[in-house]
Amino acid sequence: MDETVYDVTIIGGGPVGLFAAFYGGLRQMRVKIIESMPQLGGQLAALYPEKYIYDVAGMPKVKAQSLADRLIEQAMQFHPTIVLNETVQDVKKTGRGTFRIETGSGLHFSKTVLITAGIGACQPRRIEHEQALQYENKNLHYFVNDMRKFKGENQCTRSDGVRAINESGSSLPLGTGNAAFC
Repeated sequence: MDETVYDVTIIGGGPVGLFAAFYGGLRQMRVKIIESMPQLGGQLAALYPEKYIYDVAGMPKVKAQSLADRLIEQAMQFHPTIVLNETVQDVKKTGRGTFRIETGSGLHFSKTVLITAGIGACQPRRIEHEQALQYENKNLHYFVNDMRKFKGENQCTRSDGVRAINESGSSLPLGTGNAAFC
């Protein structure tokens, strides 16, 4: 077990966590990011990589994945330790003035813990139907990572909020047939 004590451990590898890692590195701190998803970038990368974002300082518009890539590149300049696919289960202060961070795969130690988890691990609300699983990633998609694969296809988008409108609307320029909001 690695008992290295980091200056800062960041729980969450989204935009805020990535910038915190960059800033910690800029200040010559030993930094670790623990991310529950298989990649860094948070919601930008996991939920809407093809969507344009219009409220980033200095950029009139930028695709979410492009912004995530830039933040990752910026953070990696200082070589933080990256731990992917691990969910933090417990954080406790030790008697030595450090924190003990428990994940499903082990323990991590840090002088400071930043929780930048946003909405937390991005998990879709799956359709509850006995045959839904056999269609996942074929005709049934919970995340849209590349709008081009839907070019010329009819689609029905279901969501709890405005995301359905955003996703369907952003696919229309690709020549998608019918867009329905279910």
